[in-house]
Amino acid sequence: MAITYQNQVFLKGIVGDDYKVGKATSGKRYISFSLIVNCSSKELSEEETNSVEYIRIFIFNNKRKKMVDKLEEMGLRRGMYVSIIGRLQTARTEFKGNRIIQLSVQVHDLSIIQTKPVSKTVNNKKD
Repeated sequence: MAITYQNQVFLKGIVGDDYKVGKATSGKRYISFSLIVNCSSKELSEEETNSVEYIRIFIFNNKRKKMVDKLEEMGLRRGMYVSIIGRLQTARTEFKGNRIIQLSVQVHDLSIIQTKPVSKTVNNKKD
């Protein structure tokens, strides 16, 4: 029986910063932003720890889906709760003589689950 491996991730989290639009060397437009996800685990001492992780997200336009255009129209912004389906990809760079390997997620589908609640401001007018 052959075992097949898939590079597919499912994430839910909060958009950590406003997106940035860029252009790859291939000429494709992309959006990048960080996704904040909660992580909880139990250590050997049975003590539960909570932390957050920031994951770099990349969304490229392609011929079938114009996701960059769609997300710009939808107004993707910091604080929105989203779900993402994509794949892990590595980027290898060198900085000051050190090799750096960075993991990021290339998105195939993104859904906005909840927008950031708009704060209500009260105007105090004196008549």
